Amino acid sequence: MVVRTGPTTAVVRTLTGPGFRDVVRLRSARGPEGILEGAGEPLCRIRMVDIREPVEPGDEVLAASLAGLDVPPPRYGVIERVEQSVGAAHWDIWMRPALVGPSPESVIVVRVEP
Repeated sequence: MVVRTGPTTAVVRTLTGPGFRDVVRLRSARGPEGILEGAGEPLCRIRMVDIREPVEPGDEVLAASLAGLDVPPPRYGVIERVEQSVGAAHWDIWMRPALVGPSPESVIVVRVEP
């Protein structure tokens, strides 16, 4: 995700990088929403998914940030692990990113100015 751009540089935060956050949907474009968080680990954490929602390993995780646009939502990854803490109102969910490997060395940023 491009965090900030300048005249000749761009700051990019990877999906698993500390501080990365985005709204996601589980299973489909109409599934329950949660907050995807990177923590510098191989798996990302998904928070704020109600414990009453059915969630299981293998479920797809899709970006919800493009909701309302006529494009298929990008796929972030697949749920690897789901746990229920005693008395918790939300699931403890860990997701394996769909794309793994080294971070890109460069990106191209197109800025549209009105």
